[in-house]
Amino acid sequence: MKNNINMLEVVSQACNERFEETITEAFHASRLRPNLPKPIMKVRFPGGKELITQVGRKFLSQQNREFQWLPEYDKIAAWLTNNEGKGLLLSGAPGRGKTLITQCVIPFIIKSWAQYTNRPWGIISFHAGDFEQEDVYRLNNPKLLYGFDDLGVEQLVDNRNRPLRLFDQIVERAVEHGLLLVVTTNLSKSQLAERYSSATLDRLYSVTRLIACPGESLRPK
Repeated sequence: MKNNINMLEVVSQACNERFEETITEAFHASRLRPNLPKPIMKVRFPGGKELITQVGRKFLSQQNREFQWLPEYDKIAAWLTNNEGKGLLLSGAPGRGKTLITQCVIPFIIKSWAQYTNRPWGIISFHAGDFEQEDVYRLNNPKLLYGFDDLGVEQLVDNRNRPLRLFDQIVERAVEHGLLLVVTTNLSKSQLAERYSSATLDRLYSVTRLIACPGESLRPK
């Protein structure tokens, strides 16, 4: 419990007035323009590198593993410090900590901030392999962040061989509702182009910041 309190203090200290103002601006903009695509929530946590390191250590220590700072984490820390109104798309080799960052570290920071400031927004995370049509409707609920892990392993057709377009629908809702979309994939841009329509990928790239995660896997052998 003590560790959780300490981490909450670290995150709460990062919630400065400037970050509060950007959240408020985005909220009022969505109220004033209800029929237009809503602006994506701006994220501004000063000290992104320190936050990622401390929260990453917290989660990996539960598995008796060491947290290792990788070169691509510098760009992720820059996104956390100022996302410039965009979500996050991590693409690259497996075992580079993409899931740790997007499904554990970033959600913990956002949830801690929401808890500390009594914000109603929450987080919904999916693994692509478990994603179903019914899950798409959950995206209609107002949340702060939507995580989609391992893009590219989800089914493209149902048991009757009909197209599902699950991820297409997620991206459409992200654009329409201003969702903060955080996605990971082991596929390259060319592999994504073979699997998804150009319209879907154009929308995805327009609402996220693409960060490459090259290199060898860090998973224990």
